[in-house]
Amino acid sequence: MRRLIGTAAALVLLASPALAQGAARQGFTVSFGLGAGSAGISYEGLTSDRLTGASGYLRLGGAVSPSLIIAGESHGWTRSEGTITSNVGYLTAVAQWYPQPAGGFHLIGGLGFGAITEADEDPAGSELEAVGGALQLGMGYDVRMSRNFSLTPYVNFLALGGAEPKLDGVGQGGSLSANVLQFGLGFTWH
Repeated sequence: MRRLIGTAAALVLLASPALAQGAARQGFTVSFGLGAGSAGISYEGLTSDRLTGASGYLRLGGAVSPSLIIAGESHGWTRSEGTITSNVGYLTAVAQWYPQPAGGFHLIGGLGFGAITEADEDPAGSELEAVGGALQLGMGYDVRMSRNFSLTPYVNFLALGGAEPKLDGVGQGGSLSANVLQFGLGFTWH
């Protein structure tokens, strides 16, 4: 991961300012990113230790102005340990805002839904799942590599709440919540 962050920092320093000038955001945009994430889960006041795992996103949208993109995003986090596989996923509608239209720095905010699944591959084979409302906050920086392509280091915080857990399809009552802090490198066409 240190190598990924170091590479992203070097690209920011080496990117030509001339690439950013005159490269307006317009029309359709697509972006995906890969990295790592830290997830925490709580249920009725009991909070788990934060766990690290692989994380990523996919964004499809369009520029409504040079400083604003409206898009849909899908985020995922996963971790396997022993016979247990944990997943947290989000589907959000987002607004991506560039304070300086010609700059690469942007802020992201969104609302949507999130889901948690935890499956045990033990011979008994049980599965816990929960779905609830979600909130997303994030930021990134587009490092222009060409007129229509950028490398995008990013950080996102996603949270879901109000989810009733179901164990093998049977409601357990109470409210489960989860959050994921993710960071990585995105590949953006705009």
